[in-house]
Amino acid sequence: PSAPGLKGAEQSIALPFIKGLTPDFLSHFDIRYAEGMPPFSGSAAPDFGGYMGFTVPPETMSTAALIALVDTWPPSVLPLLKGPAPASSLTWTMELLDDPGSRPADTLWQYRVNTDQCSDGYGQSQAVIWDAAGQAVALSRQTFT
Repeated sequence: PSAPGLKGAEQSIALPFIKGLTPDFLSHFDIRYAEGMPPFSGSAAPDFGGYMGFTVPPETMSTAALIALVDTWPPSVLPLLKGPAPASSLTWTMELLDDPGSRPADTLWQYRVNTDQCSDGYGQSQAVIWDAAGQAVALSRQTFT
């Protein structure tokens, strides 16, 4: 898939880490919304895209590091909600299209998720992950509640 035409990472909305309010693990990640809205913002539409990286990059990039980055994003429909609510993955798969270890560890990866379907508390989404040069590196699919 072609890379999205996201606005630059510098113009994107950084998801802040707020101790006691946001999950503790977010302190280790640099998550920036370039399109769509963050969770619980009461958005009129699901789906979002942006950038992801580490606040302190690992010494080398790896498949495990990319998996950790992709796992930081919430389910695609949480922007629709007006307040916090429980959410969980039922299934999650990630398919590698290329070796993430061949990229620098400080890469700001691009991410875009689209909702396939959501009703009665269950949904499915699919996402694509691109490197800084716009090369598709992975596909992600999730079923969530």
